[in-house]
Amino acid sequence: YSGNPKLATTATGIDVTGSAVTDGLTVAGNAYVGAGNYFTDSTSGYFFGGNGSYTNGVYGVGTNNMAFNVAGSERMRIDSSGNVGIGGISTAKFTVQNDGNSTISITSNDGGLATLNLGDASDGSRGQIVYDNSDESLKFSTNNLQEAIRIDSSGFVGIGTSNPTALFHLSDTAGGAIIRLERDDTTISDTNIYGGIEFEGQDGSAGSAAGVRGKILGVAEGATGEMALTFETAGGYDSSIERLRID
Repeated sequence: YSGNPKLATTATGIDVTGSAVTDGLTVAGNAYVGAGNYFTDSTSGYFFGGNGSYTNGVYGVGTNNMAFNVAGSERMRIDSSGNVGIGGISTAKFTVQNDGNSTISITSNDGGLATLNLGDASDGSRGQIVYDNSDESLKFSTNNLQEAIRIDSSGFVGIGTSNPTALFHLSDTAGGAIIRLERDDTTISDTNIYGGIEFEGQDGSAGSAAGVRGKILGVAEGATGEMALTFETAGGYDSSIERLRID
């Protein structure tokens, strides 16, 4: 073209100068593009090279699966169902696998919100987990992003309140806050415990004073639904014993 050769034969094939337009192209072996990319029929993929080493690429593997190779090893795979696996074969829409510990990080700018949204096809934000870096609190929301649980920077847990003022703080405007202790057993026998609250200390300087020092228990009396409420305390080095019973 204009006196300049565009196509020349060589000892190993042909050289094309400029662009080539074809109706189809079949490559048997490796086809190098520029200084560092090639396609190889052995793995049906496209690899990216650098410094003479072709260790990073995207290629098909198995039946209708796409794999991503970095530093000579497969790092991520998208299978024929659209499942994504990082570090291993995915058994769900998104799987992270590692020989040791696995970590997923969600970060924001300084003082911002790190958020994980949970939802369905019609609404992608039905539930939410939010870490607020401005006040170091963790918030769990359900039912169209209504806050249900908050853990503040002091480790206080609030259910029904966004401002817990004790280690465990319950709040409810519709009838008062209620804690329910349930024994999931359809056959209750005499002296079985329905539920209870224990009071424990860790001061071991006084012999066996560390441990449970008091209890409030719901205790079955018979097997026909009767229940007593018992109160236990511990004196000195003793274990807690019953001091009061309301039958």
